[in-house]
Amino acid sequence: QFSNPQRNVFVVGDEDQGIYAFRGADYRNVMTFRREYPTAKVILLEQNYRSTQNVLDVARAVIDKNGNRTPKKLFTEHGAGAKVMIQEVYSESEEAQFVVETIRQLIRTEDRTFRDFAIMYRTNAQSRSLEEACVKFNMPYKLIGGVGFYKRREIRDIVAYLRVINNPNDAVSFDRIVNTPARGIGEKTIATLRAWCAAQSWTIAEALDALVRGVPSPLTGRAAKGLAEFARLVTHLQAFAELNTLDLLFDEIIKQVNYYRHAQEISETDEQHEERMENLAALRGIMSEKKDLALRDFLEETALVAEIDSLDTTKNGITLLTLHAAKGLEYPVVFITGVEDGLLPHSRSIGEVEPMAEERRLLYVGITRARERLYLTYAFRRSLYGESSEVTPSRFLVDIPPALTTGEWFRINTMRERAAVKQATTW
Repeated sequence: QFSNPQRNVFVVGDEDQGIYAFRGADYRNVMTFRREYPTAKVILLEQNYRSTQNVLDVARAVIDKNGNRTPKKLFTEHGAGAKVMIQEVYSESEEAQFVVETIRQLIRTEDRTFRDFAIMYRTNAQSRSLEEACVKFNMPYKLIGGVGFYKRREIRDIVAYLRVINNPNDAVSFDRIVNTPARGIGEKTIATLRAWCAAQSWTIAEALDALVRGVPSPLTGRAAKGLAEFARLVTHLQAFAELNTLDLLFDEIIKQVNYYRHAQEISETDEQHEERMENLAALRGIMSEKKDLALRDFLEETALVAEIDSLDTTKNGITLLTLHAAKGLEYPVVFITGVEDGLLPHSRSIGEVEPMAEERRLLYVGITRARERLYLTYAFRRSLYGESSEVTPSRFLVDIPPALTTGEWFRINTMRERAAVKQATTW
């Protein structure tokens, strides 16, 4: 053991901030140390030098429900501060609008800058509506620990399909998807295709049409077959797009190319695969919201957000990040969005004791990133994973005393009343 023979060892830790079980971290190590060294002196660092007392009290109300932890009475010399705002909104787009409008108001009334604000969320897929709102309101932003929604590999693949359906002569998009998923079409085949186009004075679209009609070409073997199949696929999807809405077009692309299987094949871990599927579901949700738009108009909108993603906004931008990426950071004003059952706590954790405890710790970490102001938002309906559906406010919000909060949270009051009745009538 490290401490033998003098038994001199010094350990620093906080089981309330153990949020990386998926990386092998175990918050119980702190408790195990105290068991194995019962004579060790324990010093609780209960004074907080970051947050106001209201923020700390809200954090305590959330984390105190966890077992297997050391109770702490957090205090600060920063005063009570503003009450924590809990805000109910109708949808994820209204949630994003509420956040950016609040930021604009605070910049105007409290002389703040963009770098004072952080917007946090449970899953990367949630960033899409927030990014779009920042673009709409001309607010610079930066993503921490991730890439912009429209820069993610699976999103770029599907958008490339949409671009080729709209215009087969889009060379960049054509090159991206002609062999995605694999069809046996390599660089040599593409070079032969382009040489054939040049010899015939054809565009790519005209060459694809020729392949569909069976016109003889210099292409041979498996590559010729694969390219002919791709040409027929593009023709089919173009005809489908003429008669159907955007959301159905998304479904048809996924079905025709078996992209869900491809997403699994290109994922190195189960977590990465799950995130890819969440992103794809989020894209379908966008296309469902805007299903009546013409394909060309939809692509113009996505191009605008993707272009903003490429700008350098690190000097003075709003920070967008997941709760996992927030540990160790702090901001004057913090928004935690999507505080709903199914997101926070995540759907895969509900019903499991240890995963639920970690979800509670994750919210605790997010809350304690705020120095002065904290906003918690949840939606009435959310279409994050496809079709819009009604969602439930996070059960963790019920644990927060109303006296510490402000805002509009009627549904939480109803949940509190139900919880009180259940507790009073359970034998």
